[in-house]
Amino acid sequence: IGRNVANGYGIETGCICQAQEYRFQVNGKQTQNKCKVSGKQGGKSRKSGDNKSENKIIKRKAKVETGVKEMIKVGLIMVGAVAVYAVFVGILYGTQDSFLYHPTRRGSETAELTALFPEMKEVSYFLPSGEKLYAWYRPAKKGRKTVIYFHGNAYNVEHHGLRQPVKMLYEKGYGILLPEYRGYGDLKGKPSQSSMEEDAETAVKYLNGQGIRNKDIVLYGHSMGTYLSVYTSAKRGQEEAFAGVVLEAPFYSAESVGERYFYNLVPVKQMLKNNYPSYR
Repeated sequence: IGRNVANGYGIETGCICQAQEYRFQVNGKQTQNKCKVSGKQGGKSRKSGDNKSENKIIKRKAKVETGVKEMIKVGLIMVGAVAVYAVFVGILYGTQDSFLYHPTRRGSETAELTALFPEMKEVSYFLPSGEKLYAWYRPAKKGRKTVIYFHGNAYNVEHHGLRQPVKMLYEKGYGILLPEYRGYGDLKGKPSQSSMEEDAETAVKYLNGQGIRNKDIVLYGHSMGTYLSVYTSAKRGQEEAFAGVVLEAPFYSAESVGERYFYNLVPVKQMLKNNYPSYR
């Protein structure tokens, strides 16, 4: 609305294009007429503004719909990834023993062992439950200690008995006891941390029964057998310490090995059934 004052007369003019009219007030009299030019321009402007508004609404609606679709797509991908991860972790949990233990049955190594070490004989002893275990044994020469050799998680005791450390001990006249674990060789059962611990303790009891005291026994562990050496030394060495403990390729725990193997991508600590904590 414009307001003009000229020649001493009060003149009020106004043009409202939206209403397509204008009015004059001259000396108190008011007249009204249509705004031909402005009205037409106002109509066009309003129509153009309406179209722009509608286009903006359509574009916003399209953006919202696109955003919703993208969110749904991302959500489905995340749900799928979580489902795949859960299945992967479940498979690992159910098959973890296949990562820890790789036992084999007796084979040609038995003949090789007896041929290489003619003084080594197979002996038997029993668990508290009455279950039979076996080991290979050669008594120590005079003045020598007896070494219990706990082998690793793969193959069988005859296979490990052919390793260079055993050959060296045999040639030097040390007594050697090579105990087998349940689930390996010809022994029934499934290997586990608790079963191996009991097997290892029973091997020490066997030597004690032969009149060999802890102070004359050296515990030698290779790979997983290092845990058994540490465990047996702590458990059976409280009353009388052992002559020594030898660890070849030791590890901190199964958890630490698993975390390096899987790059911390799975909750190894929560999944493990058997941790073999050598650090305790």
